[in-house]
Amino acid sequence: MNMDIFNIVTEITRNPQRSVLATTVSVQGHAYRKVGATMLMLEEGLSIGCISPGCLELDLQERVSLILLADKPQLVEYDMSDKDDLSWGEVIGCGGKLQVLLEPVSGVLLEFMLEVKRKLDQNIGVHFIRLIDPDGVHVKYKLVPFAESLAETISVPGMDGSAKLFAQTYTPKPRLIIFGAGHDSIPIAELGRRSGFRIVIADWRPLLCAKERYGNAAEFVIGFPQKILQQLRLDDKDYVIVMSHHLRWDSEFLHGVAQCDVKYAGIMGSQTRCELLLKGIEAPERFHAPIGMKIGADGPEEIAISILAELIRVRSLGMRVNVLDKGDSYEAKGGWNLPSRGKKQSDGAAQIINQALERREAWI
Repeated sequence: MNMDIFNIVTEITRNPQRSVLATTVSVQGHAYRKVGATMLMLEEGLSIGCISPGCLELDLQERVSLILLADKPQLVEYDMSDKDDLSWGEVIGCGGKLQVLLEPVSGVLLEFMLEVKRKLDQNIGVHFIRLIDPDGVHVKYKLVPFAESLAETISVPGMDGSAKLFAQTYTPKPRLIIFGAGHDSIPIAELGRRSGFRIVIADWRPLLCAKERYGNAAEFVIGFPQKILQQLRLDDKDYVIVMSHHLRWDSEFLHGVAQCDVKYAGIMGSQTRCELLLKGIEAPERFHAPIGMKIGADGPEEIAISILAELIRVRSLGMRVNVLDKGDSYEAKGGWNLPSRGKKQSDGAAQIINQALERREAWI
C-alpha cells in the first residue's frame, strides 16, 4: 500500500490551500515508484509524497497552476526509454515510460479524499476507484469496501475499449506493538512510524513510557503482560516485537501472543535466548526468531533498520521465515492480486470489479 496517502489526506484536511493530486497510473519498464504512487502538490510549491527520485517533480509542479486554472484533470506521459532523448532517458537513467494523472483537488475528488480520511481514521479500509477516459480529462470516482488488494489499470468492457479503471487500496496503518521500552526501542519506533506503522509501546515501567523519549511516534500501554494483552486485543493485522530483555515478562507476553493470530511476531535476542523463550510454545510460522534481516547490523540504529526491513518485506510481499531458521529462508505466500493481464484472480477481486461496473449509476 502507498503510505503517502496518510500524509496526503491529512494535509488536504488541514490546509485550505488549493492543490493538485499526481498519481502514477501506468508504468512500462523500470520506474523508481510503483503504479499507484501518489503526490500532493500545493499551489505555493510545497509537495507531499513523491512519484520519482526528483526528476519529474519540477515538471509536474510547473503544471499545477494550469491544472488549477482549468479545474480539469490531465494525463501526462513521460517516456524515459529513448536513449536519444537527453532530456529524460539518458540523463535520468530510468529507462521506463510512465503515465501520471494530475487532478485538481476540488469538488467531487475533494469530497472523496475527505471520505478516505474519515474511513482510515475509523480503521476501515477502502478501494478508491477511478474511471478514466482516454484523454484523461474526464474522471469518475467511487469508493468500494475493502476486500482484496487492487492497484492496476485495466480496460473497462462497454466503454469503447479505451476507458481505464484504476483502483487503489487504502487500508489503516497496521499496529506495531513493541513490548519493552528500553533505549533500543526508540529507533525502532521512529523508523516504524516513518515506514507507515502505528506504533504502540507496551511496558510495565511508567517512567520509560514517556513522550519525551518517543515524541509523537507512539501510543503507550502500561502494565504487565496479561493486562497489556487484554487491553490490546491482538488480531491478524498486528505486528509484534518482544524485546523487554526481561526473561520472565518476555516469556509471559510471548505465550499470550502465541495464542493470537497476529500478522508477525519477532523476538529480540540471541538464538539461545529465543529457543529458551519459545520452550513449550508451538510457534507458528509467523514467529521470527531472532528478529531482523541478516545485514550484519551492529548497534540500536542498524538493528532497527534490519528489523524494519523485515517488517516491510512481510507487509509488502506476504513472506514468512521459519521459526528458529538461522538463514534468510523466506517463502513467498501469494502476492499482488491484480484483475488483469490474464492472471488468475480470487473471487473477491473479481467481485469488487464487477460490483463497481454493474452499478454504473453510482459513479460520481
